[in-house]
Amino acid sequence: MSQTIWAKVIQIATQDPGGWEKAVEYMFKEMDTDGSGELDLEEIKQGLPGLGISDFTTMELCAFNHDLDLNSDGLVSLQEFTAAVKIRTKIMYGKADMSDPLVRSREFGWAKLLQGCDEDPVLWRTQVIKMFETFDKNSD
Repeated sequence: MSQTIWAKVIQIATQDPGGWEKAVEYMFKEMDTDGSGELDLEEIKQGLPGLGISDFTTMELCAFNHDLDLNSDGLVSLQEFTAAVKIRTKIMYGKADMSDPLVRSREFGWAKLLQGCDEDPVLWRTQVIKMFETFDKNSD
């Protein structure tokens, strides 16, 4: 779902001549418009176009935010952002340790995806679609 966003973020991170960590920190700071040290969904939405990432759906944005928010508190710290980019880069290049629970939760996060669905049917629908698209590799 958020493959397009992830592909572009990883491209920025891995092709920066200043180094991977500096590129990730730069992306984070560009999106952290209020200087709080944490990103909310709106900052991510507004910040991605500034990084040259503007062709995404609301669902892709929500999936990307879900991938970044490792502790599920609704905010993304620099530490979470860095860890999520690192995890997704390893997954993309086939170098992730799939036995690592954090990696598995980002790739196949069933429990996390379903968390809170009873209280919010719109969230439930979005998350069910995300789970389906995770496994529907040929879009048939």
